[in-house]
Amino acid sequence: MSCILVIPAAGSGTRLEGAVPKAFVELAGATLLQHCLERALASGAIDAVAIAAAAGWEERAREIAAAAAAAAAHRATDEAPRAVPVLVTTGGADRVASVAAALDAAAAAFPAARVALVHDAARCLTPPSVFARVVAAVRAGSEAVVPVLPVTDTIAAVGASAAESAEEGPGGSGDGTAGAGAGAEADGVRTGAEADGVGTGAAVARIGAAAAAAGPNAAGPCAGGGVRCEPLDGNVDRTGLRRVQTPQGFALPVLRAAHAAQLADPDPSATDDASLVARLGVGVDGVPGDERALKITYPIDMAVARALLEEGA
Repeated sequence: MSCILVIPAAGSGTRLEGAVPKAFVELAGATLLQHCLERALASGAIDAVAIAAAAGWEERAREIAAAAAAAAAHRATDEAPRAVPVLVTTGGADRVASVAAALDAAAAAFPAARVALVHDAARCLTPPSVFARVVAAVRAGSEAVVPVLPVTDTIAAVGASAAESAEEGPGGSGDGTAGAGAGAEADGVRTGAEADGVGTGAAVARIGAAAAAAGPNAAGPCAGGGVRCEPLDGNVDRTGLRRVQTPQGFALPVLRAAHAAQLADPDPSATDDASLVARLGVGVDGVPGDERALKITYPIDMAVARALLEEGA
């Protein structure tokens, strides 16, 4: 089954404080998009690429894709490395619209494709092995697959005063925590489509209905000292939680149906493509992710990524 890699690259990246769209920010002499493509193509699992670029950046995306393909071919051990076609389209107003636009264009251009990966350019150091694992799981019969990692921090549920700010925290698309369900293993073999959901955003704590209804300005007793303060409702058992990464892999018809449903009836709580698919009642499986697949959101993340590159990531 041939595989299309979809990269939404139209985000502004305001939290990164850059003057260009995030995918086109440079890291150690190459854009995030180029780093991303080089590693994806090195996996050998990608048959075609569809990029949804910010308006006005389409030609630059084509140039970057050509450079990445050349670099991947140079590093290839095969005597005749495969040529991977790249399609660039204009992204939409948000991530969902951008992915949908790329899927529509890719389905027309590559009708033989049966598997789709959706990957954030911001996770530009994701190793080739992660791409290969996700694609292999879809080809083995899973309709939806995400790379996951265990949660290592202690997780606290926020109280009523912090509910809204937690929901609006620095999660972004494709960045979440999955409820692993009963019996889930440490490598996240099965996340399922239980009530905990998949891709719940960077706010890991489960927020109750009463907390969600409270306003963001309620404060704890320590707020009077000028320190941002939020009451907590105790810790959450992290053994049943997973951090969700990208690339996320899907049977292509399932992913297109999920995006059509989201465009027709938007769910603002959906933070990634797996959560859109879960809305259809499709089970989502987890495979081992990688710590190098960090999401670059803030300037400090760039510093971490540079350090990883210096170590050979």
